[in-house]
Amino acid sequence: MSGRKEQLLYSKFCVEIGKNFEKTFEMFKTAVDDECLSRALTFEWIQRFKEGRTSAYEDPQFGRP
Repeated sequence: MSGRKEQLLYSKFCVEIGKNFEKTFEMFKTAVDDECLSRALTFEWIQRFKEGRTSAYEDPQFGRP
């Protein structure tokens, strides 16, 4: 597994099959320790998927940074 998008898609899958945050994050750490998303970011995206988000893509940003 590599890349942010791929890990987000796996996070979505784990939510759909009922895996909790800890199990999902441990799976990521085991699979890709050096490329793993941070614990906070993984938790944030899992929460988004649990709340009904369907896309693993970031929302477009408008305006100045």
